[in-house]
Amino acid sequence: MKELLKKFMALFVGSELSHGIWHADRNTGETVHAAAGEEDFDRHLKGEVGIGLVPVAAGDVCRFAAIDVDVDTIDHAELLKKVDARRLPLSVCRSKSGGAHLYLFLPEPGMPAAQVRDRLKLWAALLGYPSVEIFPKQNRVSRKNLGNWINLPYFGGDKTTRYAVGPTGALSLAQFIESVRLYDPANGDVNETVENLDELEMPPCLRALARSGLPEGMRNQGLFNFGVFFRKSNPKGWQDQLQQFNLINVKPALSFREFQTIAKSLSQTRYQYMCEQSPIRELCQRHECLKLKFGVGNKPWEELDQYDELSFANLRKILTSPPRYLLEVNGHDLSLTFTEFTQVGHFRNKVIMELDLMPRPMKQARWDLHIKELLRGKRELEAPPDASPEGQLLDAFWDFLALRDRSQSREDLLKGSPIEDNGKICFRIGDFMRYLQSRRLDKMSASEIFVILKHVGCEHARVSINGRKFFAWSVPRSIANEQTSSFVSAIKADLAKEL
Repeated sequence: MKELLKKFMALFVGSELSHGIWHADRNTGETVHAAAGEEDFDRHLKGEVGIGLVPVAAGDVCRFAAIDVDVDTIDHAELLKKVDARRLPLSVCRSKSGGAHLYLFLPEPGMPAAQVRDRLKLWAALLGYPSVEIFPKQNRVSRKNLGNWINLPYFGGDKTTRYAVGPTGALSLAQFIESVRLYDPANGDVNETVENLDELEMPPCLRALARSGLPEGMRNQGLFNFGVFFRKSNPKGWQDQLQQFNLINVKPALSFREFQTIAKSLSQTRYQYMCEQSPIRELCQRHECLKLKFGVGNKPWEELDQYDELSFANLRKILTSPPRYLLEVNGHDLSLTFTEFTQVGHFRNKVIMELDLMPRPMKQARWDLHIKELLRGKRELEAPPDASPEGQLLDAFWDFLALRDRSQSREDLLKGSPIEDNGKICFRIGDFMRYLQSRRLDKMSASEIFVILKHVGCEHARVSINGRKFFAWSVPRSIANEQTSSFVSAIKADLAKEL
């Protein structure tokens, strides 16, 4: 087993800054700010605590990467046939959720993450899954942006449900390691030709034109629109794909000079389908096109490393009133109010402010789905009484009353300080409110504050100073000396009844 462990570790070389751990007993994960060690891999293969790795190693290179096909009804044997038909150096593994992880392994020193991502995007499209996730999700990682980790296969060794698939079925750990083919970019054996354009997530108008051919006089406009698609779906290799399409699918093919003119136009920063012009105007199905990853709704100039990818894990709900949330975002804990957790705009602002990351804009409906998934694995944490707004206000109240120790005469009441008089502590409510403002605890309404003061034994009082009478509040000194946390739960019940 020791030898297999070493070989498994040699395949899965990830980030030295962090790794993920997954607790099978409660189906939750969290990020550890350190590289995974031999003990972590050993516990993973024994089925004790799962691990995940960020596939960006030192120098922003990849030694392994993965295509994540999150389809729990997928036929792994059929997927393996597609991989083998194109001679792709991918290991097809069943994922934790029942989908598929297609792992790519590279020899030392690895390849730049950006190049690996481009290659896997193309391969995913060729296999019929152009919209799936690619790991790594980032071209580079740092201590500020640790990156997204992916769960490793063979959790539990040969007893796993996360096994690799071979021609005759599930492979043992030893068989999986033996079956791995390291990727050599110089090897021209891989078949990346696009024989069937329906395999790609192409807009309906272009699929129709690919079958029927470009109308006479429309070759230039038509090829431009195909170029938009190829540039969106394969930003690094789009010119080769477009040239291939021109030579195979355009009859007669455009000359080299004409092709170069179109390619130059497509190289501009902002480019988009010409939906209002022939030959695609007559074939437009905008409603369907908007659903596609590379459809008209995709704005390519927003896609190239302008936004940071986020990963979410380890949600904890702190049972204050109102509750707060701790959410692990890219390996860092974010403390969130209810609004910051549930409203995507507030959440995005929090990430920018606290983590210096720029998340991709997201619609509220999509964020709601993330919330639903996170709530399934949340943990609830009891909070001390002073963590609630009521408890914090009481703490401030006792601290405010303690200021009476510096009072030297009854006249100090008029200067904003509480005083002690005949076994009671007297104070003016306006002075206490200003004290709350100084501690930034003035979010509660006046009626809520009055209920709390009443509950701890405060009552109205008239104080005479130099012959003049003033309205004030008073509380018995004995109560102020108690300062017990038992007030808090009773106050919450009182607030619920009175407000």
